[in-house]
Amino acid sequence: MPVGRTVLRVNLDGTAFCLHQGGGVGKISVTKRQCSGAPVESVPLSQRRCYMTHVAFICDHPDLPPHMPQVLVGNEATIPAETLEELNNALPAIVHLLRQRSAWNNAELLVEILKVLKSALVPFGLSGLQMMLLLDAASIHISWVVLRACFRAGICPCSLPAKKTWLLQPLDTHAIWPLKMCVCVRRLRERRRASSADGTATLREFLDCIATAIRQILQSHRWANAFDANGFGQNQSRLS
Repeated sequence: MPVGRTVLRVNLDGTAFCLHQGGGVGKISVTKRQCSGAPVESVPLSQRRCYMTHVAFICDHPDLPPHMPQVLVGNEATIPAETLEELNNALPAIVHLLRQRSAWNNAELLVEILKVLKSALVPFGLSGLQMMLLLDAASIHISWVVLRACFRAGICPCSLPAKKTWLLQPLDTHAIWPLKMCVCVRRLRERRRASSADGTATLREFLDCIATAIRQILQSHRWANAFDANGFGQNQSRLS
């Protein structure tokens, strides 16, 4: 590390949220036509295949989790252009909703997301910190355009071994599962569905569920132990 700087360990990873959080117990309605067969939850295929990408960040600094940006990416069919500004205004300041042709991440989009990360942390005195960014070995993460963007921003990229994120990546081992399943989007969204007249939740309500989950999980925890337990720091003395 440069003299006078401390390592700031940051982990970036993308995960998918399906807009239809189905498959649970107690969501079955039976019509007259269905009485002859087994009752099922009737959901259009378009809803079951409609996803958004959440590009998540966590870090080991105790004061920064509430300020780490979280980026949601939806496609043009899911997010009408005329609603994008309104939806963004309804989200917390750290949550950024992006609309593009595809809901999946790509190298060019990741470069823009890295700029969002750097600008979000500038007010907290990065001059004394050297950011180390842990990335999995997905091709978009280790492309030259992304690596150059890291170097320009003063970020040290660190690629994890392929097919070992389930063991080594802090977001995978400590954060994504509780974010998606423990409190979060599934249960929160079902409450919204149960309280609506037609049993559906709007896109704005779905985004509000994700924002609540981010606040309860990603923003409310200190993640230094996750990095230590996975072998990044303290000479692996705190390896889980």
